[in-house]
Amino acid sequence: MQEFIQICRMEELFVQFLWRHQHSVLRNLKTSKGERVIIHFPGIWNSGPGPDFLNAKVEWEGVSWNGHVEIHLNSKDWYRHRHHKDETYNAVILHVVLEGGVRIVTGKQIGRAHV
Repeated sequence: MQEFIQICRMEELFVQFLWRHQHSVLRNLKTSKGERVIIHFPGIWNSGPGPDFLNAKVEWEGVSWNGHVEIHLNSKDWYRHRHHKDETYNAVILHVVLEGGVRIVTGKQIGRAHV
């Protein structure tokens, strides 16, 4: 994945495009704990303020989740963009990143996954 990032020099908007169209590069998503993530519905692409995708339907460990999805190139962007201080992001159920390493915290973090 690291080579893919370097070759494409992706911007978040491009990764959002891949998510919206469920491109094959995103087929084998796993949580930071290694659990497979199944995407039933990627959500509605949000062009306004707030999470990138609204009302998505995802599943991991046999549990289905409905809520919002936020996409970043790096997990640190959650804090750089100050989402942790914005209640609009409390309903984020999935934070999709290409480069992880930093655990994110929302106001309603129980059961949330970071992939």
